[in-house]
Amino acid sequence: MKMKRWISAMLCVLLCLGITPLTAFAADTADTWDGTADTSWYEGNEDVSEYHLTTAEQLAGFSALTNQEQPITFIGKTIYLDADVDLDGYVWTAVSENGMNSTASSFAGTFDGQGHFIYNLTGNSPTQRLGLFGTVHQATIKNINLFNADLTVGSDSVRLQYGTLVSWASSSTVENCYASGQLTVATDQLIGGLIGQCTGDTRVIGCGVSVDVVSTYPEGEIGDPAPTVGGVIGQFENAGENSLISDCYFDGSISVTSNQAACSGIFGACFDFDGEPGLTISNCVLFTEDITCGNPDNITYIAAVDEDATVQNCFWPDGDRLAIARLIVDWNTWTAVADPNFDPTTCGESVTDFSSANLIDNLNENAYSGVTWVQGKDGHPVFYWQDEFIPADYSLVDAAIEKTNELDENLYSNYDAVIAAIDAVDRNKSIAEQAEVDAMAQAIEDAIAALEYKDADYTAVDAAIAAAEALDPLDYKDFSAVEDAINAVVRGKNITEQAEVDAMAQAIHDAINALEEKEETTSDVSDTTQTNDTEKPASTQNGNTGSATSPKTGADENLALIWASVLAACAAVLTIAAVYGRKKKHSR
Repeated sequence: MKMKRWISAMLCVLLCLGITPLTAFAADTADTWDGTADTSWYEGNEDVSEYHLTTAEQLAGFSALTNQEQPITFIGKTIYLDADVDLDGYVWTAVSENGMNSTASSFAGTFDGQGHFIYNLTGNSPTQRLGLFGTVHQATIKNINLFNADLTVGSDSVRLQYGTLVSWASSSTVENCYASGQLTVATDQLIGGLIGQCTGDTRVIGCGVSVDVVSTYPEGEIGDPAPTVGGVIGQFENAGENSLISDCYFDGSISVTSNQAACSGIFGACFDFDGEPGLTISNCVLFTEDITCGNPDNITYIAAVDEDATVQNCFWPDGDRLAIARLIVDWNTWTAVADPNFDPTTCGESVTDFSSANLIDNLNENAYSGVTWVQGKDGHPVFYWQDEFIPADYSLVDAAIEKTNELDENLYSNYDAVIAAIDAVDRNKSIAEQAEVDAMAQAIEDAIAALEYKDADYTAVDAAIAAAEALDPLDYKDFSAVEDAINAVVRGKNITEQAEVDAMAQAIHDAINALEEKEETTSDVSDTTQTNDTEKPASTQNGNTGSATSPKTGADENLALIWASVLAACAAVLTIAAVYGRKKKHSR
């Protein structure tokens, strides 16, 4: 019993260890960077069409190759990331950090993260672009997860673009990417939680951002330089015919000091210096209201766009803030104000409940090809590939708990193990942690299987036996029924067999109640007389003067009587025979 209880306790301990948050241990399985760069995977393989990176050092080597004096931009080639990597706080040099919008100086190939994670990206260069990529042109960046990025730009930095994934994307495609962490910029910059600036035919599709974007550039006068800040993208300039921001979300925060800055949840602002066709923003969602600005009137939930842009089917929190601003730009004074006649409800709608199934349906009906929205565990939609944010399946847990609802906990001596297993259930797990959730269910099942019934109560049996033992069996005609009832007691019954134990006690009581006392006999009277006459003189105790012999009683007396009778009979026969013999003599 003690062993089973120990096992149950250990299961609960192991379960508690097993449900430690993913964020605490996820990076432990990643290849950790030692700060060096490995380019051996490329050397001697310059003509191949694809490369597979498996270590943080190889990833750093990839950056080094794009930043050498004659940069390798990997035109027409694909770089695959085959493993999670942890950059471990070493200062990262962005891929193509000094490039421009050309294939000669910026990464121009395809980088496919294959859903892997890059942890702890860190950068603080005052003169170079930051982010995983500095510049990309006619490139494709996809399937990358940046976790816990930390990028800082000081006040002495030059005016550049800054984003956690890409600082400047020119006529490129960025899809199915995610970033979290913090981006802090102190200068007049184009700042985006994912991308600092987009130009040309850049398309950003199916991306999520949970970055805390901070701009500490000070307040200024009208016409002074000011940052443009967006949760996903800072600014879009001179959009091409195929430019698009579609199916993106932001659930981080934005804090802007400047009173001249443009601040938007999805996209800071767009300006087209060469006219139509302009940028299209479609099916994007802002989940947070955590946006502050030196001038609150400069905040828009989705975007501030010029007259050439199109915004459609977007969603934002229900509140008093402006969702979309149509900008009226004065290029002579470099100022822009919101068109008071523009109706933002033509671009989408506010939402009071982001967990609504209707919102998911609406997003999926209007989603870009290949994008699928699902309900996230944090109460808002995410993408189907974001296992870390999709609720785990708790059906096995619920089934195990349902079993316990059918049990009477008062019957078991170790039901506390079941309670502990249920209390250890963490309902905030993702499908990436499904194995841990299944372990929770198994822990409950194991605790149920290890349940032990409480012992039956033998108090009534012990009381009945004590009552029987207080009796003298010689006082009764037949005491065997009581002894049989006591011998029939079976120890070790459990609480579910209490009725049987109570029946044992009752059987003893019934046998006691059925006892018959012995009746007084003649021998008993003789014994009494003998006892009372013990003080008489010995000569008179048996009725014969001078005899000192005590009278026979019980079995001895009966035997004497028998022998006396036999002797008397023999004497009678001899007497009769003698008389008969005399008569015959006389007759002769």
